[in-house]
Amino acid sequence: MKRRILSAIIAGSLIASTLTLSACRSEKSLETTDLMTGIKAASHETVKPDDAFKSAYGNFSVELLKKCFDGKSNTLISPLSVSSALTMTANGANGQTKDEMEKVLGSGMPLDELNKYLSSFSGSLTSGENFKLKNANSIWFRDEENRLTVEKDFLQKNADYFGTAIYKRAFDNATCKEINNWVSDNTDGMINNILDSIPDEAIMYLINAVSFDAEWGNVYKENDISDGKFTNSEDKLMNVTMMHSTESIYLESDGCKGFIKQYKGGKYSFAALLPDNDIASFISSLSGEKLCRILSSTESCSVETKLPKFSYEYSDTLNNALSQLGMPTAFDENNADFSGIGKSTVGNISIGKVIHKTKIEVNEKGTKAGAAALVELVDEGCVIAEKQVILNRPFMYMILDNETMLPLFAGIYTGV
Repeated sequence: MKRRILSAIIAGSLIASTLTLSACRSEKSLETTDLMTGIKAASHETVKPDDAFKSAYGNFSVELLKKCFDGKSNTLISPLSVSSALTMTANGANGQTKDEMEKVLGSGMPLDELNKYLSSFSGSLTSGENFKLKNANSIWFRDEENRLTVEKDFLQKNADYFGTAIYKRAFDNATCKEINNWVSDNTDGMINNILDSIPDEAIMYLINAVSFDAEWGNVYKENDISDGKFTNSEDKLMNVTMMHSTESIYLESDGCKGFIKQYKGGKYSFAALLPDNDIASFISSLSGEKLCRILSSTESCSVETKLPKFSYEYSDTLNNALSQLGMPTAFDENNADFSGIGKSTVGNISIGKVIHKTKIEVNEKGTKAGAAALVELVDEGCVIAEKQVILNRPFMYMILDNETMLPLFAGIYTGV
């Protein structure tokens, strides 16, 4: 069930490390040790993201966002996090299951190529003095005699391409605490709870955690802040705090206008798109190609901008969205083929659920964002401005890697 709540109320993927930990996590952090021996990451070819990868990644980003958006509620996904967790899982898929996952994740790109591109892209997402991006992966599998046999090649491939930590555990309450602690530790406390409990049918978890924290290149000062109004997706007028600035990169194409605002260091940027008409129509008409065209329509000029301060959380189970995008077999307890992962004496291995949790906070100083994606495998079955962009109604936004112009986070702010 989708849960979208403003500010820091939900136990989920959270931005502040000071938030209260969930009941599934102990007060004292557990030390988690990788018990797998003989699995060490090997070097592989580094490839620069080309047009084929950018198109595939962009298509997946847009189509997943469209499936998650209900037409009126705040939404936020991390294409980087979801694609990483699912590509790790696909490394154990065969037959139709693999074909469908390749089509959804890479627009038909062979999995071996997708591994190289996604690994290289992830490795290029660096941190600096005033900006930080963390990206971590792990696999946890059930330690139960005569139940689950895991293929070493599957573990090796994910270690090679994703630097994946691999853990063999009892899948009891202590394991639940360890998994939550791993997520929290690998997001600097931004996401403190991805699991409430571990069901009996769960045999493996593949997890990605991403966190982003960056200061604006030009921080908003006190006299840049004022009270403002925002018309939300229910046509209700809200009181908001508006942040004023003059930016130098203007966007206008395909039924929207917007701007790009740089973060310190020049590695990442924030893009906002204000549709000419309602947000639901704009998102439904969006495609990866169209988004690329919009982000390429840059014009260097002075543009007056007003951006509301906002923060919210988003949580969703992506089973239906991913099935509708074209990979239903992975969730079919009878027909899923994850024989490359291993085998279970209890039943066929399939995906039980894909959980995605995110949070974003945009304020005067910069932006913080956190995301976690978990795949559960089961064996059950004052300048005179030339342009103006006033974000006073629902808009789309992204956190971009400036080199590739690919979104690490993509969201929709509706005020609801």
